[in-house]
Amino acid sequence: MKRPTTTHFSVLGLLAVRPWSTYELIQYLKSSNIQYFWTKTEARLYQTPVELVSMGYAASSKERISKDESAKGRERTVYTITDQGHSALRVWLGQPAQPPRFEIEGLLKLAYGEQGTRSNFTDRIAEMQRVIVRSGNRDGLCPVVEAPRLSSRLHLSIRMADLTDRVRWVVLDWLAEVRTDAENWETIESTPERVEQAKARYRAVAEQRHA
Repeated sequence: MKRPTTTHFSVLGLLAVRPWSTYELIQYLKSSNIQYFWTKTEARLYQTPVELVSMGYAASSKERISKDESAKGRERTVYTITDQGHSALRVWLGQPAQPPRFEIEGLLKLAYGEQGTRSNFTDRIAEMQRVIVRSGNRDGLCPVVEAPRLSSRLHLSIRMADLTDRVRWVVLDWLAEVRTDAENWETIESTPERVEQAKARYRAVAEQRHA
């Protein structure tokens, strides 16, 4: 039997609250704050419930999409957690987690910025700033989106939204600093002066954090 991954448990945790169709699962995961710390492709998510069934952690059933007789034959597959799935989820929740990972493609491009042009570098900064700002609502906060019947974990969702919002603003502040520096650079390559400036800022932030 295939060994369950964290992605399997991210879906199983939702099935523990209520039955879902694959479409509902994907729409929820794309709009909830879970997307900020556990992002997977739609293709991967479509396959996950099927794999949970093969593991014995979920069961599937057919459900009519509409009660209208004219829509006869239109069905969807709905997935429900099994007792074995509940047991596996509880075991997983009690196990130590893997070390945190921080994945942002734009930051990876900045890390290799000296291989491109100054325009490439500043364009990526501006692009990330726009995307991060748009990811919040009009109050400047990451949206907390909860599907019906998930109220039992609403307080946890708000806490996670708080965390992701703090991370957003840390990244935005950092991008603003680097963008200001880059405005005075003709090229992106290191110079002794830039290295010393970077070290000084690193030390200053570290001292504030440990004060």
